[in-house]
Amino acid sequence: SIPKDIHSLRSEYVGNYALRIYWSDSHDTGIFHFKMLRDFAKSRDFT
Repeated sequence: SIPKDIHSLRSEYVGNYALRIYWSDSHDTGIFHFKMLRDFAKSRDFT
């Protein structure tokens, strides 16, 4: 699980296919492909 005090600070495009997200705990490795982000969002209830 992710601690509640961790949040995104900023993000940047990686080409035209992904995002790199910079987190408040200094993690900034990893590329989040748009398809993976869409699939993740569809599987969650954000209401």
